[in-house]
Amino acid sequence: MSTNDTLQLLQVCDAGAKMALDSIEQVLPKTKSPKLTGVLERYRVEHRHMEQNFGDMLHEHGTIEADPSVMAQMMASMSTGVKLAFDESDAKIADIVSNGCSMGIKTVTQSINRCPAASEDSVGAAKQLIRLEESFAEELRPYL
Repeated sequence: MSTNDTLQLLQVCDAGAKMALDSIEQVLPKTKSPKLTGVLERYRVEHRHMEQNFGDMLHEHGTIEADPSVMAQMMASMSTGVKLAFDESDAKIADIVSNGCSMGIKTVTQSINRCPAASEDSVGAAKQLIRLEESFAEELRPYL
């Protein structure tokens, strides 16, 4: 086990959970369907729980939580804003969030592969985040 790999993986996951939360909170007020609103609210709670879990794990390793880079946050926020400026439909919201889920799955999977000496606990938590993103994307499909 490598502390460096563990910390890298946890920081990527923590930042990813925060990005997901930001995205959900950005689109939530624009949803029209009460069912889609319910899905987004449920996954907001799940992502907040995951973020807290990654924060706790980082604190256990003596480091602070990771924040997504300012540039990444700005780009994601601007991209979502531009896409919604032309189409605020629930289908577009589901598309944007679903794409975010796919990006999250890819990023966390790459991090697992790049951090082969990460602790079992951190890899397990990362895989839990991947499963959450997969489930979220699946629940968004009816709205696409």
